Amino acid sequence: MLNPNLPYHIASILNGCLECILFGGVIFGWPSLEYILKHEGYFTCLCEKNSTLSEATTEQCDESYKMFNLVFTIALALSQTILPFGGYVFDRFGTWTHRGVAVLLLTAAATCLALSTVDTSILLFPSMLVFAISGFSVLMSNIQLGNLAGKARASIITLLNGSFDSGTFVFLMFKIAHDLGLDWKLMAKAYAVFTILPWISTFILMPRKRFASPSNTNEIFQSKPRVANQAEDGNEETNKFEQKLATKIDQVSEEAVRDTSEISLKQCLKSPMFWSGQFYFCLLNLRIIFFLGSFSTWLASFQSDANVSRLTDIFSILLVLAIFVSPANGLITDGTVYFSEKRGCSKLKSTWNGLFASTFATSLLAVLFSITVAFKQTYASFVLLVITRSFVYASNTAFVSIAFPSGHFGKLYGINNLIAGISGFLQYGLFSIGIAVDRNFRITNFVMILMSACTFVHSVMVYRKSRK
Repeated sequence: MLNPNLPYHIASILNGCLECILFGGVIFGWPSLEYILKHEGYFTCLCEKNSTLSEATTEQCDESYKMFNLVFTIALALSQTILPFGGYVFDRFGTWTHRGVAVLLLTAAATCLALSTVDTSILLFPSMLVFAISGFSVLMSNIQLGNLAGKARASIITLLNGSFDSGTFVFLMFKIAHDLGLDWKLMAKAYAVFTILPWISTFILMPRKRFASPSNTNEIFQSKPRVANQAEDGNEETNKFEQKLATKIDQVSEEAVRDTSEISLKQCLKSPMFWSGQFYFCLLNLRIIFFLGSFSTWLASFQSDANVSRLTDIFSILLVLAIFVSPANGLITDGTVYFSEKRGCSKLKSTWNGLFASTFATSLLAVLFSITVAFKQTYASFVLLVITRSFVYASNTAFVSIAFPSGHFGKLYGINNLIAGISGFLQYGLFSIGIAVDRNFRITNFVMILMSACTFVHSVMVYRKSRK
């Protein structure tokens, strides 16, 4: 029998994806916006003027490059460090309050950007920071939509993350308007008005508090005996008895996890698996934001100015297509869980098998991406970045959402991003060192290969958990 609420659930999920595209990952379209701002002459006050050049006011220099990188670094890293507060608001006061604050910030960010000028380049700092904060808040409030999808929960979560990644669409439209000779600031003003849409969907499609999580969630704190599919001595009666026993344990465990209030936040934070996942996310997040923050400078080091604009457009378009890539991570997770259960594994073990497949694939992609960047394989780097970035954020969100109690999701997700945000400040230091002593980022990119390879540690931890 079909769920009578199915149309409502589908509408909510589709709306959530649309919101993440238009209002979520806007900050990740920074390469497109940075190109416009450089062309307009933002931060050129930091450069020495050359009176012999007719366009001296738009000439960029190392100092302006560093300032653009600092804007992106502060926006992304500081917004992640503030997420625990947003997570607390979400868990304590519910969806309506959390989203209300997020939409107000979004409108303020768009207005601030529209009002900025070459003389007030400093306004980029609050504008981009608030864009990032509101974007992550939109994503956080929409992750709960995965609870409406039943067994396809991981797939929906990764679809939402893919939509978030496709938020680069907004600044890409600004750049296209700029290239066509249109006033991109008019688009920024129109965008500020357009932010009324999330207000409408908040009160029509979203719950006041939150959507309930499925009662059969497999969490990190459950522990069940592992039953082999076939007894080594061939004793079928014993094997059938053990299978029935495992089934009973499964049923008891499922009843036990329906109330997660007994599991404290402190217990979650003391879990070695949480810190393993944190190590994994910090390194991969740093790898991704370093590439985005240094994109224009890296590209300009071996491409002509005309090619930089063209390649920036290609790169931004590929980032928009992330919505079609990200669900692949969820399909890997859900598919592995499905086949593990078909082979007779318990639901808990099957879940960990799925998480292992997800994290291992992500780490492997990160290493391959880092290699292509180090050897300046432009198009291969673009494609692998899109895939890797989608996998990184989708796998991390799915891990925190599935492995831990949903009642602590907002706080855990916030703490997860807080620590990643603090480590993200290293991006500006790496960029500054690169500008000074490693202009082509050759040494830096080889270090990134090693750093990405270290994330396999988390996959090993998850694999060991799946075997217990």
